[in-house]
Amino acid sequence: MLTETHLVPEFITLIERTHPHRDLLRHCYIKLVTALWGQPHHRLDYMAIYCPDPLFQAVCDRKQDLRNISQYMGLRRILTFTMLVVLALGATLGVRSLDFSSVIAQSNSPLLVSAAASLTDVMQELAPLYQAQSKATIRYNFASSGALQQQIENGAPVDIFISAGQKQMKALQQKNLLLSGTQRNLLTNRLVLVVPANTAGMTSLKNLTEARVKRIAIGDPRSVPAGQYAEEALTEAGLWQTLKPKYVMASNVRQVLQFVEAGNADAGLVYLTDAKTTDEVKIAQMIPTNLHSPIAYPIAVLKRSSNQKVAKDFIQFLSSSIAKKVFAKYGFTAT
Repeated sequence: MLTETHLVPEFITLIERTHPHRDLLRHCYIKLVTALWGQPHHRLDYMAIYCPDPLFQAVCDRKQDLRNISQYMGLRRILTFTMLVVLALGATLGVRSLDFSSVIAQSNSPLLVSAAASLTDVMQELAPLYQAQSKATIRYNFASSGALQQQIENGAPVDIFISAGQKQMKALQQKNLLLSGTQRNLLTNRLVLVVPANTAGMTSLKNLTEARVKRIAIGDPRSVPAGQYAEEALTEAGLWQTLKPKYVMASNVRQVLQFVEAGNADAGLVYLTDAKTTDEVKIAQMIPTNLHSPIAYPIAVLKRSSNQKVAKDFIQFLSSSIAKKVFAKYGFTAT
């Protein structure tokens, strides 16, 4: 049940202090959040633009029962959409802008790490380990690497970017957005074919051509590295064009996993580390590495970061023996 404790108090306070139509805007904001709260992920895709982290985190901190990436990103989209509507209404009523600087200042400059969706569980475990030895506060933004790249290019105040593919990191490098000397490969992973746990007789990519397989979930190759590797593997296996009518495109690799878990897809291509997070699916095949490009997770500090010293220290921590043990626990291989 949504209550006013789930709302963003900083945003409401800002309205109350600065807006001549504060009562109307506050009422609209609460109504919008109430109406949209809990909407399924697939119905919120059109809202997927960057939401200022302090505002998002203020609400996320109040909803401790978030458990997966679709809920996490869905909540971000809800807040983004409602704030955009409120701001638009403010403009209609004759107000030029609202100043968010006071809200951002209240965040005490946390380190904002934008990381590929497949890193969700392991990075959440690593944050408190780092914070125990540092005064820094870590905030995460998990999504597909392509979506994160676009957010950074559009000016999102990200300190560290961890991609699941080289393509997205190279794009930022070409635009001179990375801090020199900080880019390197952090981890490697494996691509696997997964099916619902109760499925029998599925052992290879060739089984995907069978009539019983009606839907195959993959990440959208245009923005999801796991989808790019999947396309490469299926193309190399001579199956890409044949299977096209069966593809269900997902916005990130965790959504691929969710489709298979829920039975909305008969098979999917995800990372080994994703497959290990659930008992609802089983691995049908470890995809041979010669069928696709090497899977690497590059990491870098953003040039515009205002926390470059802390960002470099966090990257160094991710290469420590403590961090490597945690990565290994989730199935990643540290480089």
